[in-house]
Amino acid sequence: MRDNMNCKEAQRCIRKFWNNELDADTVREFVMHVHSCKECMEEVTIEYLISEGMCKDEDINIQEELEYRLERANKVK
Repeated sequence: MRDNMNCKEAQRCIRKFWNNELDADTVREFVMHVHSCKECMEEVTIEYLISEGMCKDEDINIQEELEYRLERANKVK
């Protein structure tokens, strides 16, 4: 595993993260970066809203669900 992922790398990983196309080390780097970078967290949130949140009819807490999925991905991989 490398030391740090930068913003450009993280942004390239967003869709791959949601599609479960990243290897375990990359998932860990991605989640660590997103949790430490406000701008990238905003990008992840926007992408999540576009791909998942807008499709749901029920009233859900998008931020909670996003955090849950990031944490679950970090532990599972």
